[in-house]
Amino acid sequence: METIWSLLADPAVAAAVGAVSAFVAVPIAILALMSSHKTSRRMVEIEEARDVTAGRQASKAVLVTNWEARYLEPTTTTPHLCGHLLTVTNQGGGPARRILVVVDGEDVTSDAKSPLDADGRVSRLDAGAIFKIYFSLRGHFGEPRHRVRVEWEDGSGEPGLYESDL
Repeated sequence: METIWSLLADPAVAAAVGAVSAFVAVPIAILALMSSHKTSRRMVEIEEARDVTAGRQASKAVLVTNWEARYLEPTTTTPHLCGHLLTVTNQGGGPARRILVVVDGEDVTSDAKSPLDADGRVSRLDAGAIFKIYFSLRGHFGEPRHRVRVEWEDGSGEPGLYESDL
């Protein structure tokens, strides 16, 4: 051990050891810098992907329905006293467009008390909004369950679909 210290005490040996250390340290520092840059670039990509996903979720509509049997006052649009009230609620963060409501295979969208587009679909339902569809029983009286399907478009780029037995 004493010979190592005596060798390092020589100024020429100490300078040579310092130069070799510097030549080894520089490539290691460059490799560390490249690895750090690669890692930070990957973290930015992950954050950007999360932002895109969050943006999609914020623009996604989530429609749900509530169903109840009702005795309705006769009007020109609902001449029958027995009927159903189907409430469609947008619980998502974005608006739903071009909404189609089908109950037991029958399109009941035209009975909605909302503006319809040219295809007979509800044109828009904003986040947190509801619309109601009153319609007569139309032969459904006594059936224990009714199948409802709601289709829509939203800002997420994915078609929306809700199906349930009410």
